[in-house]
Amino acid sequence: MKKVFFICLAVALAATTVFIGCKKVETKESYLDINKVKTDLSKINDKYKHVNVNSTSRNGHSLNNSNNFNWKRFCGILAADVVGGYEGCEAGILVGGGIGGPHGAVVGGIGGGIIVGCSASYGASKKTISNNGISIESIKNINIDIPNEGNNPFDDVGKRHNEILKQLYVNNIDNSNLDASFLYSNCTLNDPENSFLKNDNNFTNNTTKYFIENTINIENLEASINYIKLNSKDEVTAQIILCYFDGILNLENVDDGVKIAYEYENYFNNEDLLSDSQKQILFEALSIAKYSTRFWESIL
Repeated sequence: MKKVFFICLAVALAATTVFIGCKKVETKESYLDINKVKTDLSKINDKYKHVNVNSTSRNGHSLNNSNNFNWKRFCGILAADVVGGYEGCEAGILVGGGIGGPHGAVVGGIGGGIIVGCSASYGASKKTISNNGISIESIKNINIDIPNEGNNPFDDVGKRHNEILKQLYVNNIDNSNLDASFLYSNCTLNDPENSFLKNDNNFTNNTTKYFIENTINIENLEASINYIKLNSKDEVTAQIILCYFDGILNLENVDDGVKIAYEYENYFNNEDLLSDSQKQILFEALSIAKYSTRFWESIL
């Protein structure tokens, strides 16, 4: 894979909100009926909706009840993974495309999606990992492989996300230093990931900081919802991710969360009115959604 050097990523931190430049992702939203898409996705969500959601169980057993862990916090951590991947992919596409054209955009989106997705997840889950006494050994043994039933062309992004997230925890036992250059120096990164991290103008650091500072809002997904509303440069894909959040909040079965992602993937494989960049952003986010669901299920 050609090495792409990412430069000129404009990032500013206002209060606790992370912002990325002004340039927009290539879209076709003038032709897309977003209301129809949202209606279609809501129908998918409704197929798996539980009327009386038990906030402390899934798959018939408890979510660490003794430590007051619950389904909504599980979803909150998962949502952070997803929006981090979403925003990182968007940022990588914009910067990579400005330097390397279409190929640079694709490669940049992959590197950014993986790095920022992991940083958001790390920030959102750090307190839960510490408070619930989850051992590094249990994280070290995670090895997730999921069938690509949704024919996601970016399905490897989710698997890579899990690999790097595992390294962040296993290789940083003394995790008081949250600087990205330190955290990721203990991880084995490839060229696109390194290039994004070295030239992200503190975007990765700001994302980790944002989710740590907003841990109190993780459980109701407010942190992730605000993050995507304030940072996304594409209203269409942002609304689609918010539809996914609506779907997972009404579940109590982890398997159904993965099935919803599969159905979304199949839906967008048959949608011709989204641009290639929009599809990449959505497919990366959905791949991370599936793999993160299985990651956190295995230890929480």
